[in-house]
Amino acid sequence: MFNATGSRAPQHGYGRSNPYSSGAQRYEYDWLPEDGGTYRTMCVRLCDGFYFPISFGVRRESFYRDNRACMKRCDGKARLFYYPSSGGSIEKMIDLSGRSYRTLPNAFRYRKSLVSGCTCRAAPWSAEAKARHLDYAAQEAERAIEASQTKKRDVDPAVALYEERVLSRPRQSYRQRPPGFRRWQSRRAG
Repeated sequence: MFNATGSRAPQHGYGRSNPYSSGAQRYEYDWLPEDGGTYRTMCVRLCDGFYFPISFGVRRESFYRDNRACMKRCDGKARLFYYPSSGGSIEKMIDLSGRSYRTLPNAFRYRKSLVSGCTCRAAPWSAEAKARHLDYAAQEAERAIEASQTKKRDVDPAVALYEERVLSRPRQSYRQRPPGFRRWQSRRAG
């Protein structure tokens, strides 16, 4: 915290390097909370700088999980950034290697222009994704109907007639009880 001359030394990464960096660059911010603090993680699209939240109030141990979630949502064309839950801001967020969001070539580009083709996967609850999933279900149903019709055509006509007549009858009990038979009838006749 203090150097040999008694003045306050900068706290780059709490006295140790960023566990997610290559070791070449250390944190440049003195607003990072002490160990045990919580962070807000944001997924940033690299094509236009648009960001959206992944988690709020997580510890550093969750960064790996959040990074995987970010990569899944944008097919690897994104990077996880974070800032402290208390006192941090979007402008000061940094990625897992310690680079500032502001240093990205496309930082805040989404605010100025629309980049065509720059999207992440649609959320499963969005209207576009819902329509796509309904189309998938309809296609699957059509394939199932076609498969059953093909199966019917491939069956021998005699077997089809048997199945139609026998299997369509109401089910009957094959074991008939004699009239007057009581289930719990005593074996001893008295």
